[in-house]
Amino acid sequence: MKTITLFTGLFVLSVLSYGQNLFTGNRTWNVVKCINMGGCTTRSFKTGADTLIGQQNHKTLYVTDDTTFAIWNLYVAVREENEKVYLYNFYLQKEELLYDFGLNTGDTFSTTVNIPEYGNCPVNMPLISIDTVMFENGTRERRFTFENEQWISGVGSLNGLVYTGINQCVVDISHELSCLHDGGDIVYQSPDFDECIANSTGYGETEEATFSVYPNPFYNETKFTFDSGIKGDITLEIINETGQIVAGPVPVQSNEISLGKNLIPGIYFYRLVQNGKVLSTGKLIKAKIAVIF
Repeated sequence: MKTITLFTGLFVLSVLSYGQNLFTGNRTWNVVKCINMGGCTTRSFKTGADTLIGQQNHKTLYVTDDTTFAIWNLYVAVREENEKVYLYNFYLQKEELLYDFGLNTGDTFSTTVNIPEYGNCPVNMPLISIDTVMFENGTRERRFTFENEQWISGVGSLNGLVYTGINQCVVDISHELSCLHDGGDIVYQSPDFDECIANSTGYGETEEATFSVYPNPFYNETKFTFDSGIKGDITLEIINETGQIVAGPVPVQSNEISLGKNLIPGIYFYRLVQNGKVLSTGKLIKAKIAVIF
């Protein structure tokens, strides 16, 4: 991973205020995920439409592992209130605290981060210090420093938008925000990366074929759409959390395969297999209720 400083300052902000303002404009966060002794991939998040959940207004958040940004899947919903940021998990039908920008030095940030990848992770992070960082345009934003993490108001965690406290939940996998865009404008560029995207093979990409999975989470069934470059005898399997194959193996003989109608709500995994070799894996979530926007 190259370490190149792209700007004379740490980064540039287009939103100037002492407040989180995370979801203004048309924002995209690119997060590089690296596995120890393995490769790196990029997961991107972007804000979507407003939605009402209960009596609270939320902003939808979409995710993609496709570096061409062709397919985006509904991920979670988020909202901001009184310097706090909340995340709503559609599968669990539960809201959790994601950030608290009202903390003071010495306070402890506590939450259970229920994002789809790393649910039910208790996080307790004492806040070591609060200072400000200077941007190229001469303005400042607050920086919150914990033992293994930093937040920037207007940007979020430098681990990535939804990955607060991730170092307490996951080992052998690292996450780092590579850049944040608002439309075509750069809001944040990490000095640790010379590009926003890590192009090594990741979920949804193999040497033989590329594919998308949509919707995910899904309510009735989900659709796997393969490109025309698929080659060889490849099968698709759906596996539950105990490792049992609950759907498939299904031969990939067409560009579209729909699965999941007979599954009960829960967390599953898919995998593409060719001649006994696993080409790609990923997580699927079947929701208990349909989400309509």
